[in-house]
Amino acid sequence: MSIQNNSTSAIPANMITPTASSSSTSSTPATVVDNSSPTSSVVLKMGIIGDAQIGKTSLMIKYAEGAYDTEYTQTLGVNFMEKTILIRQTEITFSIWDLGGQKEFASMLPLVCSDAVAILFTFDLSRKSTLNSLREWYRQARGLNKANL
Repeated sequence: MSIQNNSTSAIPANMITPTASSSSTSSTPATVVDNSSPTSSVVLKMGIIGDAQIGKTSLMIKYAEGAYDTEYTQTLGVNFMEKTILIRQTEITFSIWDLGGQKEFASMLPLVCSDAVAILFTFDLSRKSTLNSLREWYRQARGLNKANL
């Protein structure tokens, strides 16, 4: 089994770890500004990139589920989650894509950056090398998504 993105490339299913979705109707905290029924909906793709072991997945889980896991789990390939909020009768779903920071997953960067409306460039304040790496992450992401970066 493989998962297709909007382009023609396929991703082996064992390289993508789907994670539970979160929505404004779940028991986890969500930002709900309007309680009326949605009249429209939109899906916005966001990417999270940076070096390995800096907390990208933890950041994604904290936002989508309101939870924080202190155990480190290496991202193998790409993780993704969704968070849905309701603002002014518009249901907004954030599709959040998290790329494993190891070099062997660099070939998957186009999956995270292509069609993303926002990309979070992350680093670890306690490791200067992760901050220095941001220039290269930005250069690569910019080459894949010139419209939104």
